[in-house]
Amino acid sequence: MGILNSVVGFLDHPYDSDFRRYHQQALNILKKFGFGKGIMETRIQVEVEDLLVSIRKLNGSAICADHLITTGVSNVIVSIILGERYDHSSPVLADLIGKAHEFVCFTRDLSVVDFLPIIRFLPKYRSGIKESIRVHDAILEHMSRKIDAGVQGELPESFITHFLEMEGPDFDRDQLLFTLRDLYLAGTETSATTLQWALIFLANNPDIQQRLHTEIDSVVPRERLPSLDDRRRLPFTEAVILELLRIKTVVPFALPHETLDDTHLNGYFIPKGTMVSFCLH
Repeated sequence: MGILNSVVGFLDHPYDSDFRRYHQQALNILKKFGFGKGIMETRIQVEVEDLLVSIRKLNGSAICADHLITTGVSNVIVSIILGERYDHSSPVLADLIGKAHEFVCFTRDLSVVDFLPIIRFLPKYRSGIKESIRVHDAILEHMSRKIDAGVQGELPESFITHFLEMEGPDFDRDQLLFTLRDLYLAGTETSATTLQWALIFLANNPDIQQRLHTEIDSVVPRERLPSLDDRRRLPFTEAVILELLRIKTVVPFALPHETLDDTHLNGYFIPKGTMVSFCLH
């Protein structure tokens, strides 16, 4: 996202007093929606129920689960930040998910521009930047309409309404807009990708899949979904989840960081304010 030179939101915001204030504020708002509590789990279970219904309708047919998973994950997030849960067949939600995926792909393909800015003038990258800005603006436009509804008192309880209540009429619109963008893009892509990796690994390791199935069946009654309350009695399930997160770490090294002070690393001097990006081999 560095190509957009954003100085608001979270993903590209300098680590300063404003960042710390808005970061704490965002955490406080998310806690109101059950972040880390059972309320959040209930929202997720609603989407899982819909996902299971959709899968059962396929009657064993082979599918690419990308759309089903991303729709469910996206709905959890938009219901919190925008105050609206969409039907899984909603063209509005499908359009939002499509644009988010496009933007993430553009960002990935254009990340080299952050390190070699001169290549932005090459036709391939110039065209990519133009398209990424178009998709990005479309996402912001959707979020902006929701902010307008919140200002006019026409939006259900959401991240937006709590932000407006805390900041008052002189709120920083760009900060709210880009925070919504960051929460949606980061939350949707990372969670959906991790779940898809889980399906891939389980499909290729039927013995692990069977052990999971057996453990969950021995603890969780068939008439309900697993919950966090079952966690202490599902040690193998938790181990599989943690191993998945270890093998396929989606985000920590994907974003550039900025050094807060002059430092040395492996004999190299890195000045304060240098953009540093890590990669895993």
